[in-house]
Formats: sequence, structure tokens, C-alpha cells
Amino acid sequence: MFVLASSVAWAQNPPSTEEAKTAPAAIREIRILFAQGRWGQAVAALRAGEKAWPGSEDLQFMSASVAMDSGDYGTAFRLYGVLLEKYPDNAGLKNNLAWLRVKAVDPAIHDLDRALQEAQEAVMTAAHDYNVWNTLGEVYLARGDAMRAMRLAVLARDLAALAGEPDLRVYQDLVQRCEVEPAAGR
Repeated sequence: MFVLASSVAWAQNPPSTEEAKTAPAAIREIRILFAQGRWGQAVAALRAGEKAWPGSEDLQFMSASVAMDSGDYGTAFRLYGVLLEKYPDNAGLKNNLAWLRVKAVDPAIHDLDRALQEAQEAVMTAAHDYNVWNTLGEVYLARGDAMRAMRLAVLARDLAALAGEPDLRVYQDLVQRCEVEPAAGR
């Protein structure tokens, strides 16, 4: 409970320059707020953190994730892109960019060929991560290959279950969408 109270207080009164050494602690507190579903407080703390520690890559990644989750694909794409320039081999960044390229309607972002390349690179780098398999399935479904997407969707769902993922809905959703669109892959 102390962590939550301190996070809320920290969001309302960001630390001074001398307290900047506590950025990792503040980042942990922001993650806790998000994990507990306290989005309003978490976003406020995140914005305060961005002011207190401009250029923090952890905060930039969190901001990109929040933007993606809230449907602000342009901001998420820009932030992930900046991070990918610094970390060109990061599977998580490639995975998120691939997902954005599939889901975005903005033609400046939507690019199924590039999404396929990024998703395949993410799988090659982080085959242990069920999220990259799910994204690759999303890419194939968007490209009209429902049969291949189905195999990847089932793999991602099963890997997530084996890993103890408590909420399999996103993985099951892809499986169901592949079942609905089987003709798209023929």
C-alpha cells in the first residue's frame, strides 16, 4: 500500500533533480500501478516521470505501450521507431512495430510486407516468447493466409498456456478469427 501511496504522491509532486537517482524506483511503481489496473494514476505518474527524466528509455517504452493500447498508433509507432534505432536487434520492439503495421489504418504505418519481415525477425530472435508467434499469426491472417495464421495462433495460445499466462483471451481470439476466415488462406 505504501508503494501505491508514494506513486500517487510522486505523480502529483515529481522529484527534484537531486532525487533523479530514484528513477528506477519510480518506474517500478508506475509498472505496479499499470499492473493493478490503476491506469489514470499510472498515466499521471508516467507523464510526471517523463518530465523528471526526459530521455528515459524505460519511460519511452512505457509511453509507446500506453499509446498502442489506447489506439494512438502514430505516437506508438514513432516512439518504438526511435527505440529500434538504438536497439536494432530488440525482438520486442520489432514485434510491437509489426503488430502496429498490421492494425494501423494510416497508410504511412500500415505495411504488411514490412510487418512480415519484422515479425519473422522477432520470432528468430525470441522464439521462446509466445507473443511474437501471435503477432506473426496476425500478420499472416492480415495477408490472407488463414491456414498458416491458424497454426501460429494455436502455437502462441498453447505456449502462453504452458508459460502460465493467466489471460489467454487475446490468443484464443486470433484462433477464432482464423476459424472464421479459413477461405482467406486458400
